[in-house]
Amino acid sequence: MTDTQRVRQAREKLADAVREERLALIAAAPALRGRARRRRAAVRLALVAALVVAVAAAGVGLWATLSASSTRSAVASSDDAVAAASAAVVTMLTPDPANADAYLAAIVDDSTGDQRRRFEQNHGAIAEYVRSSAVRPAGSVVTAGSERADGDTVDVVLVAQATDPTLVGGQQGEQRVTLRVTMTRSDDRWLVANTERLS
Repeated sequence: MTDTQRVRQAREKLADAVREERLALIAAAPALRGRARRRRAAVRLALVAALVVAVAAAGVGLWATLSASSTRSAVASSDDAVAAASAAVVTMLTPDPANADAYLAAIVDDSTGDQRRRFEQNHGAIAEYVRSSAVRPAGSVVTAGSERADGDTVDVVLVAQATDPTLVGGQQGEQRVTLRVTMTRSDDRWLVANTERLS
């Protein structure tokens, strides 16, 4: 076999191989197109799923942020009410016998609603009781916390130690009295709406 024959034979084999490859590609084209369609669909599905997850995560993040902000605000408001209740009860427990009118003005100023009306209606009797004290009563809040909060109303439960617990509804001879103090927000202040002695 001469070189020319070998070259021709090689060219014929190459042409046959190229033809077979083209026929194989033509035969495989529908399957390749189907696979490409499935891949595109899978990619689209993955992108849509990622988008849905991202939107859901953003929604949960926004909700959590707003909820946490609201919770922090409610806790801060509740803490303010507890502090105001504690201060008001200390004021109620520590009258100055030499200045009963200033004491009554202070407790009326810390009160609202029925509580305020009770103090105003019984002003004379309370002033006389305070003036009759031989020594200035002492009192402090031992512990206090929010029991229930509902908008502009917070119920505060506290334990007070007092030399004269009758000033807040306790019994003579008790040293500690447990109270539920209902606080109501009025403008920027928390005021005592009611005090109730708990057993």
